[in-house]
Amino acid sequence: MALLTGVHDWEQLSFVGVKLSYLMSEASYLQRDRLSIYSGDVYSQLGKPLESVFRLVSPDECTGGLESSENVGDAGKGPPALRITGWAWDYKHRRPPSRIVAATGGVITGLGAMGDWRPTDNAIHLWVTTNYIGYTGYVQQGRASGQVEIYAILRSNPATACLIATAK
Repeated sequence: MALLTGVHDWEQLSFVGVKLSYLMSEASYLQRDRLSIYSGDVYSQLGKPLESVFRLVSPDECTGGLESSENVGDAGKGPPALRITGWAWDYKHRRPPSRIVAATGGVITGLGAMGDWRPTDNAIHLWVTTNYIGYTGYVQQGRASGQVEIYAILRSNPATACLIATAK
């Protein structure tokens, strides 16, 4: 998601196992020609109005939270941005959402991936059937000036967005 959003999270990208200069040059090539991770719908959703891409549903259809929101990026190595982490659950389909999007002023400014492990207390959350309900995402702060809303993307046809958290 760091590459998809154009966020230079050097800490996370260092785990890739290749030189970062090589990774960034290849990412530019892939992005320019809309190849690999840049070929699908997810990348093209950045900068679009949220409601033009997803139907909004009641927050009663999901639950979740924001655990952390921290600045990443270095003025000399890329634009400032936010790394967000948290958890989400789709009540309606009884599983984790497919992914996360962040919106600022109704425009999609960030993307997140589901699947991080989180401890769950089954005595409190009987409905959660897996511990892989965490997410990590990135919000482009250059576009994000103001309150950021975080949405779980539910696995429906068409895909729907359910508000789970708000960050400043």
